[in-house]
Amino acid sequence: TIIGLDLGLIVGLTAGVLSFIPYVGTVLGSITAILLSLSQNAGWHGVISVLTVFAVGQGLNDYVIQPRFLGDRVGLSAVWVIFALFAGGAAFGFLGIMLAVPVTATLGVIARFWLRRYLQSPLYLDAPPE
Repeated sequence: TIIGLDLGLIVGLTAGVLSFIPYVGTVLGSITAILLSLSQNAGWHGVISVLTVFAVGQGLNDYVIQPRFLGDRVGLSAVWVIFALFAGGAAFGFLGIMLAVPVTATLGVIARFWLRRYLQSPLYLDAPPE
């Protein structure tokens, strides 16, 4: 591994898979890796190395990978994503978690389309009858 951590690759892959849930993958992965480095007597050097690797990885994910794949056109904030994941998971289990973000993004695009159309319609623009 990059920093010499036993099972570091498995921890990194697990954190990567969990990263589709905002903040959860990074937090669980970094805590697991820090505990793993402390159990291997890596000391503060190991903890700082783990935090550096996770910070660089998260930065690349947030500012390079996700914008390239998802784009800014979807327009979902992290709060909406977390809400969608919880609601999808509560309603439909694992399948709901997997489909929560695409369904929420689709509903957001449809809602913005109809709102824009309504705001340009005569129903909205005309003065009320007297």
